[in-house]
Amino acid sequence: MPFLSHDWGLFMRVQSSYTDVAVNEWRHLNDSGLPMHLYNGIGLGNFFFRFSDGELVERIRLLKTVHIALLLFIVAGAAWLYWRQQGQRSDYRIYAVLVLKLYLITFYAFIQVPYSYLAMVGIFPSLFLLLLVAGTTSSTEKTASETPRHA
Repeated sequence: MPFLSHDWGLFMRVQSSYTDVAVNEWRHLNDSGLPMHLYNGIGLGNFFFRFSDGELVERIRLLKTVHIALLLFIVAGAAWLYWRQQGQRSDYRIYAVLVLKLYLITFYAFIQVPYSYLAMVGIFPSLFLLLLVAGTTSSTEKTASETPRHA
């Protein structure tokens, strides 16, 4: 983290600024009187707006806490599952892309300001995963067809 070495408080100030931006975005209402970006149908932040108590800042802090906890759980769970499969390993490339996909789904589902264009980020790992699985499947079929069969 050399870019932080000149000012170690920069990371926390950026996080604070992002929370301020989120509060202002949650105050930006649509015609129905609801936060515009939260109710575009993308993300789960609207549940924190609707069902949690307190001021907007407290609701956003709760969303951030749940967000970080879920992301840490996914990373720890993926590492534990990978470690647990010591003997019967599946293709590590597929596993890595699946974990990345799960991480991105969770990240963008609980993001504080769910702009609609951010939903496109999850498409690219899906395309890569499809290509990877298709390549793995075709090479497996090719290997199986080349194996001599004994009667």
